[in-house]
Amino acid sequence: DSYYSAANAATIIDQSGIGPFSMTELQKKLSGKLVNAGPYINELSEGVRGSSDSTSLETMLQLVYLYFTAPRRDSAAFLSYISRQESIFENMMVNPYYYFADVKNQIKYRNHPRRQITDLASLQKIGLDEVLRTYRDRFADAGDFTFVFVGNFDPAKLEPLLATYLGNLPAIGRQESWKDVGAGLVEGHIDTTIVRGQAPKALVEMNYHGAFEYKGIQRYHFYSMLSALRIRLREAMREDTGGVYGVNVNGVALPFPTPHYRVTLSFNSEPDRTRELIATAKEVIATLQNQGIDEGTLQKVKETQLQSRIKGLKENGFWLGQISTRLQYGIGLDGIRMEKYEPYVEALSAEDIQKAAQRYLQEDNFIQVVLMPEQN
Repeated sequence: DSYYSAANAATIIDQSGIGPFSMTELQKKLSGKLVNAGPYINELSEGVRGSSDSTSLETMLQLVYLYFTAPRRDSAAFLSYISRQESIFENMMVNPYYYFADVKNQIKYRNHPRRQITDLASLQKIGLDEVLRTYRDRFADAGDFTFVFVGNFDPAKLEPLLATYLGNLPAIGRQESWKDVGAGLVEGHIDTTIVRGQAPKALVEMNYHGAFEYKGIQRYHFYSMLSALRIRLREAMREDTGGVYGVNVNGVALPFPTPHYRVTLSFNSEPDRTRELIATAKEVIATLQNQGIDEGTLQKVKETQLQSRIKGLKENGFWLGQISTRLQYGIGLDGIRMEKYEPYVEALSAEDIQKAAQRYLQEDNFIQVVLMPEQN
């Protein structure tokens, strides 16, 4: 039961105000300032995110300091949060798409408690005492935190502020590591159809997953393959076939808890054409594996990558995400720079993408879940 309190702890603390200020009082205090900050607790890490303009930088750091040192117990805010969540889930539980998401996760993760969809029963397991205990424990030691700042600021002016607000955070020298709780996707080949609801629309989700060699070139080829697959699927299923309401291709390669990847294809379609469209998707994948891609698709992939990197290098969010992720995953920061990234793009070949499709889109570990309406 403590898991549900831990999973909601940062959100509840964030909505309770901070230090002596309730949420309403804090909002009044910050009125007119472009500043925000808030804590998070994820499965493998915790931290504080924030942003501000140059004039409110000290205020942001004050908020960060208080989220570490003065989390606020607010019973009224806690009860309000639980009440709002109950209303949300009471409405969602009659929705066939919520049912689909719930059953789908049970299938994909063997009903693992860490992958269950939140419901009314789990909300009742959240306790304010446990929320505060977990939160205080997670933020009791700033000694193993890494703080990343990006933006337009004067380092000479920032440094004394960091010394004041971050330098005085509690540090107890605790040694910690993450734990593999065994909440990965189920292995093997699974094909399941769920019948629920009356809406004349089918939902399809196809998952490929497996072990991953977490190296720079492997990551690059993996994500390049996803880009090519996305282009080809949208061309084939939207323009050539019709009857589909949208095709999404998402994928990720991660080093923790063990290096692994997953690729997810999802789309909505007319129920009578669902199997046909699944076959079309698999034909696109087979073609990618057996024949590769044409020069036009390869150039689209490369152009998109370069334009995305050029755009990203001008944005704070890109730099923050890249630096934070690379530090967490032990990846060198020099790969962010264009002169390091561009050679990857120039060297990318159709064969690289074909080999990646052969490696990462096998059906040895494949989970397909389909939602069909009851009248079908």
